Amino acid sequence: MQVLELVTFKSKAGVSQQQMLELNKLVMEQVREFSGFLYRSVCYQKDSDSWFDVVYWQDEVAAKSAQEKFMQSKVCQQLMAIIDIESTKMQHADILLSSQCTETESCG
Repeated sequence: MQVLELVTFKSKAGVSQQQMLELNKLVMEQVREFSGFLYRSVCYQKDSDSWFDVVYWQDEVAAKSAQEKFMQSKVCQQLMAIIDIESTKMQHADILLSSQCTETESCG
């Protein structure tokens, strides 16, 4: 069963939105190589000054394996260095119903 991973967080003081996006572009390249990766979006909510990292995985095993690889990746460690760890919350949920979206469609 496919799994959604939702990570919410805030950046550390002094980190610009541009810095966060540039580093997340590099993280995106890394995460795409992880087995079971399907789709990722990085979102920003201005009202709460919060970031949402939304990732779709083939299954729970892939999500857990990616979490371990993420923590070992140098570029992912760079991202962790600019995140306020105290604000971070990670959640996983089984996807029970979903529309299909591909990179050729206007998905975001």
